[in-house]
Amino acid sequence: MNEWIGEAVGLMHLNKIKAKEVAEQMGVTSVYLSMIMNGKKKVKDDERMKSRVFEAIEAIEKKRQGV
Repeated sequence: MNEWIGEAVGLMHLNKIKAKEVAEQMGVTSVYLSMIMNGKKKVKDDERMKSRVFEAIEAIEKKRQGV
């Protein structure tokens, strides 16, 4: 598993963000995101996926804060 996945999961846990919310924010299915987060699906551009996941988490946090 990539180190960034552990960081993302930890951040989601701390902020009570569900994977389904992240997937919706990213415009992908929760099954697809789950496969990536569990290391069962490889993506060509891992850095881009990392950015998309963290951007989605940040967007969810901002929505919750009313920003």
